[in-house]
Amino acid sequence: MRRPKPHQLILAIGAFAAVATLASGVLPTITHWEDDSAVQRPVFINVPSAVKLAFYLVLATMLFLVSWLAAQRIRNYERGKPDDRSTTKTNVKRRLADFRAGVYMQTLLRDPAAGLMHSCIYFGFLGLFNRDRDPRDQPPAARLDPVLARRQPTRRIRPAPTSRASCSWSASSGRRRAATSSGPTGSESRPSLKTQ
Repeated sequence: MRRPKPHQLILAIGAFAAVATLASGVLPTITHWEDDSAVQRPVFINVPSAVKLAFYLVLATMLFLVSWLAAQRIRNYERGKPDDRSTTKTNVKRRLADFRAGVYMQTLLRDPAAGLMHSCIYFGFLGLFNRDRDPRDQPPAARLDPVLARRQPTRRIRPAPTSRASCSWSASSGRRRAATSSGPTGSESRPSLKTQ
């Protein structure tokens, strides 16, 4: 027996989904099956059977159509053959030029409208990912990165190491007050966050 191809599996899944959807709408109408549970809601209340049938027919057709279109795309992928994409001395210059064109969005910028919109999104995300960060806020793997280690943070917020503050509610004044005990050095109380 021959093994089914991927596009045939997608078609079979789509056909099964279409038939199951159609059956779930048509069979209860034919058999007059209803749930007699105390906790329920009526489905398609005051909707004629012809409209219900049309709804399920359209839904089943759409499911099968989506699977058919996906199967066509997968069938096109099945025609592909293995390709040797290793970088050699003869193609390294061309590959680096292609990489630079892709990173700089030069291929999309040929279409002015789509290229401009894609560039705004692309370079905006690059700016978000490249913002200056304190290496101590990074996970341990990022701390090993020498580029992050050389960067100097512009602003740090760090908690005071020795202050132990507790809050209590004053019933007489109706206000919240903070009682701060001194740290191990017995020095003055510090705020819980310090901006440098």
